[in-house]
Amino acid sequence: MDKDQAPYHHTAYVKFFNELPLPVYEEINFTVISMGKERGLTKIKDLDVDSTVKEANITYPTDAKNLKTQMLMILDCLQYFKKSGCNDGVDFALNFNTSKALSDFKKYFFESDQDKKMAILQALTKRIKILTENALAAFARIKLTKVKWYILRKIEKIQRYAKVYIKQVEHYCRTGHACKDKILSFHHENVVSVQKGKEHKKYEFGEVWQIGRLDGNFCFGMFSDNDLRYNDSTAMEDVLASLVVHTNTLPGTVTADRAYWSDDNINAVESLGISEQGIHPRGKKQWRITNPDLCVKFINRRAGIEPIIAHLKQLGLGKSNMKTDKGTRIEGAKSFIAFNLRKVLASF
Repeated sequence: MDKDQAPYHHTAYVKFFNELPLPVYEEINFTVISMGKERGLTKIKDLDVDSTVKEANITYPTDAKNLKTQMLMILDCLQYFKKSGCNDGVDFALNFNTSKALSDFKKYFFESDQDKKMAILQALTKRIKILTENALAAFARIKLTKVKWYILRKIEKIQRYAKVYIKQVEHYCRTGHACKDKILSFHHENVVSVQKGKEHKKYEFGEVWQIGRLDGNFCFGMFSDNDLRYNDSTAMEDVLASLVVHTNTLPGTVTADRAYWSDDNINAVESLGISEQGIHPRGKKQWRITNPDLCVKFINRRAGIEPIIAHLKQLGLGKSNMKTDKGTRIEGAKSFIAFNLRKVLASF
């Protein structure tokens, strides 16, 4: 078949689109927003800001569950090297009673007495600590030129996280409190515990995204590499800077909820000369605008971002299906492109 007549490979397009650098997705999204502006769908004059958690593809990260994952990862690597003929330290490390450990994990999960659960966890931690030390010593002595990529990835995670995580579990067993920067997953780095005050979901595990909604319901989103919790009280400057840089347009009004009421955010808005500032004040503090009708209008307008967030979560900003941090972020970035693009396409 002639090259020009070759059938279209959809999977090749999907693979290409999933491997673009993360900043490219942001550029694509703002290009779509600019198309919407050209078609008169938005004037980029009103900005509403809110945040949500982009949840990682993990289950609730209990210590027992993560310890079991660590144990199985180590045993999987040791078994691979044993089958490959590497016995230097591998047999010694494999001198581990796996069936006993798995039985104790079952006891832990079904035990109702908290003191007994803690005793089981302490015993498991001690045994898996010895397994980890023996396995790391064996990995250091192994000289293989060809190793399967997934085994190399597991070894990298074990070398990076295993000993640190054991110390964190020991700290929990001693004090009953988790460490501040506790490892929540061996497969994802961009995961923190976030409490948004939801009754149905006390903890969410992932990273916070800031969302900007423009007039015409065009949206853009952003995350922070420096602060995965991306505090609302300091985010307004970044949101405004991103909008101005990519669209070369300054919004005339800005609204946000009480979480954004801070000196940093207020100064960020006022420094740009935005007079109609609708950040909801905390407590008995006064609005920056004096017209009561305008206050009500801004409150209602800001509330309208909530159903938009629900649509974005349906398109990929909800709980991730990806197994990597980059994939999780790409999934979130594509949700904004999809949401905005279908508005533009519907206008033709």
